[in-house]
Amino acid sequence: GTTMPQVQHVADSATWKFQVNAPDYGEIGGSFTATVLPKQLTMQFTTATEKVYDGKATASVTKNSETGVDGVEGTDSIAAEAQAVYTAGPDAGIDKEIAITYTLQFTAGIPGDYYITSPDAPLTADESTEAVTVTETVKGTILQADVTVTIEPQQAVYDGQAPEVDDSKWQPKTGTVYGSDSLGIDLAIAAEDPNPAVQGEHVITGTSSNANYKVTFENGIFTVNHRPITVQIGETNGYYGNTTDLSQVILT
Repeated sequence: GTTMPQVQHVADSATWKFQVNAPDYGEIGGSFTATVLPKQLTMQFTTATEKVYDGKATASVTKNSETGVDGVEGTDSIAAEAQAVYTAGPDAGIDKEIAITYTLQFTAGIPGDYYITSPDAPLTADESTEAVTVTETVKGTILQADVTVTIEPQQAVYDGQAPEVDDSKWQPKTGTVYGSDSLGIDLAIAAEDPNPAVQGEHVITGTSSNANYKVTFENGIFTVNHRPITVQIGETNGYYGNTTDLSQVILT
């Protein structure tokens, strides 16, 4: 008689030798090769591949089942968690890489009996945490955050020159500016204004240099006020028909 080995796990894959002792037949020996392939686990998570800029590099991950993993065999027990991050940072853009990291905890079962992405790469546990960590990548998009800005009114006294616009004269109306972000706002008299130096009202427009935001501007008004002038007329005399002497007329 003979006892056959129990071949249950991937680690049991090997070439086994056997020997049979049968009365009246003598000894019969030989070998066989047993191969156990790892089973694929399917991660039960959904990663959002599009979001609006919020100043953070994280991507939203939703767990779709209690354990977060499907394909567990028999009495094995595995639980998974996941987190995702945009590897190039939080800036807005398309076709950005998202790294999804799965952490699997085996309370029963052998990691090497399973794989996630390739049967040639069975799972291995970290010796210190006894957890299995697997990372895969997908592509995602971070959209610009919408912000509306109200440009405040400004004014100056006419001096013959185009007025200088104060870039700080604006207020956020809707939307959120995250963290220490600067919108990089530049204010100016509208480019189509034919003569911004003259007395009157002139439209103030704005631009933003921060590509993480889509900034909508509510235009403001720059008022160029009349310049007050004082006229001082001194005394002079002359004869009828002479050219008027204006040397005593002083404008201040």
